[in-house]
Amino acid sequence: YADGALFGHLDQEFFDGRGFANAIIVPLLAISVSRATMWDIDIHISRTAVFHTTALIGSGIYLIGMAGIGFYVREIGGEWGRVLQNLLLASTVLILVIIFSSSAMRAKFKVWISKHFFSYKYDYREEWLRFIRTITSTDGPAGLHERIVRSVGDIVDCSAGGLWILRHGDNAFLPTVTMQLGDRPPAQSLHSPLVRFLSETHWIVDLEEYRRDPSRYRGIEIPAWLLEPGSAWLIVPLIYRESMQAFLVLGRPRASRDLGWEDYDLLRTVGNQAASYLAEEQAMNELSDARRLDDFNRRSAFIIHDIKNVVSQMSLMIQNAEKFGNNPEFQKDMIATVGNSVARMKDLLERFKTVQQPVADTAPETDMVPLANVMHDVAANWCKQKSDILVDTPDSID
Repeated sequence: YADGALFGHLDQEFFDGRGFANAIIVPLLAISVSRATMWDIDIHISRTAVFHTTALIGSGIYLIGMAGIGFYVREIGGEWGRVLQNLLLASTVLILVIIFSSSAMRAKFKVWISKHFFSYKYDYREEWLRFIRTITSTDGPAGLHERIVRSVGDIVDCSAGGLWILRHGDNAFLPTVTMQLGDRPPAQSLHSPLVRFLSETHWIVDLEEYRRDPSRYRGIEIPAWLLEPGSAWLIVPLIYRESMQAFLVLGRPRASRDLGWEDYDLLRTVGNQAASYLAEEQAMNELSDARRLDDFNRRSAFIIHDIKNVVSQMSLMIQNAEKFGNNPEFQKDMIATVGNSVARMKDLLERFKTVQQPVADTAPETDMVPLANVMHDVAANWCKQKSDILVDTPDSID
């Protein structure tokens, strides 16, 4: 433009070279923008948008390329040209459908996008929302343990996995859920080298890395079934308040990936969150057991009290039988006492059958019965056999 202002017209060679000049300047401008700390460029493109956009553009380029090949095949194919073109186009669409319906291909594509389009491997907001949505889902018959395996496995695209829960009564970690891990795997003792290592270090064990160099994990002894080809990939401890509640075993992912600090941090974080759910479940189970035990103790106290009364009554009757066994009046009283004891024991058995009912959160309501009425009923029962019993109670006794 300075040359044009000076000579009164534009030089065609300068004009034609503008594109090359701009091409040289653009990289320098990009470097300057990346170094400018005062410029706030807050543009966010989600991984989902990049995935679908890249898939759309790639599919369009693929279809255009295959259409060009199909046109070339039709031109050189002679009489079979159009048939070959249609066959090629049908195969093209079929291959495209197979690629996008494959979980392994989608997983590889996502890994490629994360490596080349983003500075961070994960969309942490989306991963966390998906984790919470999966682990708190009430749809379907899957329990908490299975949801934990799925929610953690989805982060690294694993469809196989298992969960080992600590059972203090057995002094071992027992498998509660296993998905695509072959036969039911064994429990792990609380004192096994693997469990001690996980409890002390809280490390995530990459079994592929362990196979290459066991010294990176202090040379611990890994069970043989975990080292079988294709059986397992990662061991993730679930830590709650510095104590290992359980550990996860994840199978190989759909797409091969190298683990970095982002993977380990994310797996460790969601593992701690999953451990808190397990601790809450354990606390609820212990509370429920305590309530049932308390209810059983209360019922047992009444049952033992009734049995002791019956036993005392029968013992006293046996002692008196040695002195008054030949007395007809005593025999009559003894028969009545035995009948009363049998009736009380039958009533006790009927009450014992109701122990299996679930415990309510609050104590059941009971009807208040005046004590005077009870005493009158007892006296009336005995007066049928003894006429010399006198009961005098005021009506105000409660």
